[in-house]
Amino acid sequence: MLAGGLLLGGMATMVLTSPRPNVEGMVGQAERLIEAKRPNEALGVLNNRVRPLLDEPYVTAGTRQRFHAGRARAIVLGIETMDVEAISNHERIVEEYEKAEQAGLDLPSDDRVRLIRSQIRLGRLDVASIAIDELPEEAAEARVTLRRQLIEQALATPTMDEFSDEQLAKMSEDPALSVDD
Repeated sequence: MLAGGLLLGGMATMVLTSPRPNVEGMVGQAERLIEAKRPNEALGVLNNRVRPLLDEPYVTAGTRQRFHAGRARAIVLGIETMDVEAISNHERIVEEYEKAEQAGLDLPSDDRVRLIRSQIRLGRLDVASIAIDELPEEAAEARVTLRRQLIEQALATPTMDEFSDEQLAKMSEDPALSVDD
């Protein structure tokens, strides 16, 4: 009986003191793969190794933010490098950036630009217009490009004439607009 108790106590100690998976390190690995332009491998790490652990109590909000932003970035990179322009990819990009924001991430300008691009592709023109207006001055060039894409999408939609006119007026007032635009 004593031996059984010692065995049970030893097993409990082993389980309670076993090292936790380094989720933050796995997210970092995925971020490096994204920087190396290897989106499929990055998504493999994020989906197969990180996602099953994401709800564990030891995973920080910062790691969750990086996970969701990383998934969005990897999908964007996949679209860019493999020319896979599917609506479902843009839906996933928007979902992942929204989850990153819900986890507390203040999206940097480059991520906001990627998010807006997907919102335009999905036809969420009102939301995209507001987001374009909120882009900081450091993203002025991207703001003009996004506004142009927004107008093109609106012009392709029969019921969006008034919206297109409003966007053209906003674009013409943008100080970042050049003669070539």
